[in-house]
Amino acid sequence: MQWLKRHDDVETVCVLMRDGALRGDFEQIGRTYTWAPKDLNQPQRIHKRLANALYRGDTDPGAWLSGIIDKEAPTTIYLSTLVLGKYLGGVAKTANRRIITHVHELLPSLRQLSSDQLVMRQLDLSDAVISCAECVASTLASTYELPSKKSVIIPEYFDIEAAADSTAQSISPANLTADEQAAIAKLQDTIARGIPIFGIGGTPINRKESLQ
Repeated sequence: MQWLKRHDDVETVCVLMRDGALRGDFEQIGRTYTWAPKDLNQPQRIHKRLANALYRGDTDPGAWLSGIIDKEAPTTIYLSTLVLGKYLGGVAKTANRRIITHVHELLPSLRQLSSDQLVMRQLDLSDAVISCAECVASTLASTYELPSKKSVIIPEYFDIEAAADSTAQSISPANLTADEQAAIAKLQDTIARGIPIFGIGGTPINRKESLQ
């Protein structure tokens, strides 16, 4: 998302399969479609969830998505998660567009949020598959027999040294408690040993599945 914000010469269409707090950020990037939009300022009570379900009662999310793809005719489809297979039944491989899937999930999450059959559907449809870590790529190769020619690893991490440089001395030892210093030392040691770190920071927000 940050890359697209910095490169506004790239025409982008965003499709949100689940609404959430970041909808406004997607709308800054380009035309944004949202399946069953909800009022983000109001709690999602049961009657609102039922109303949303009836709102799209004349179709299903997969047909809705494929209709947008046919209308917009993108040359590249970026799928931000590997649990979108249930929506891709009406999306066909064509010679004039590439489909890229970015994977952050390990096997337990894939089987909880999707199924092996639907994961295979999305992998087969994808021209390239980006894994966020070696363990993710290994899972795709061993469990789903993803060909190595379709697989690429692009690690995602928080650069502590760059952050420290950009914030001057804000996290210098003099400004940290003993417990904070010990935690940072453990984190730096983990990174130095090449172990991927998965974590959540900041205020939790509603997640959404997105297609750009």
